[in-house]
Amino acid sequence: MLLTIFLAIIFCVSITLMLISAVVFIKDKKLFSSAPKEALELVKDRKQEEFYGARKIGWTLMIMSMVMIAGVGVVSIWDGFRSDFTF
Repeated sequence: MLLTIFLAIIFCVSITLMLISAVVFIKDKKLFSSAPKEALELVKDRKQEEFYGARKIGWTLMIMSMVMIAGVGVVSIWDGFRSDFTF
């Protein structure tokens, strides 16, 4: 039970980290392709970085969050097999 709650918290943190890295650091309009048309029109296309290395930091955080999400999946599947959970 505690492992499930811990993994849920880690999953939420990694999703939040992914959103922060996309919105604050990367600022690429392609990352917002699933947004509604009205919100997509408000997003400005920015070619210049806020500071040197902002996109590198953003992509590093994005990759870290993807690895964390995959890790949560692997650990939860492993725990399911270990606990003999079935459908």
